[in-house]
Amino acid sequence: EQAKALAAGAELVAAKTPGAKVTALYRAALSRNPTAAERALGREFAGGDTAGAAFGRWEQYAQVLLLSNEFAFVE
Repeated sequence: EQAKALAAGAELVAAKTPGAKVTALYRAALSRNPTAAERALGREFAGGDTAGAAFGRWEQYAQVLLLSNEFAFVE
């Protein structure tokens, strides 16, 4: 449910391109911009999302960020 809520955030919904969506997701989840490599991986993974899926690619990508070590621990 948290991943779905994160992927439905206003900043992500307002983003027009997959790269902008990846950036918005990183800002919302990790409070930073993605690196170039992270942005490319995100576009590759979630860019082909199909509308109407119960748990789409953007929600899956949000879940990955929420489960990341960087989200769980502050250095």
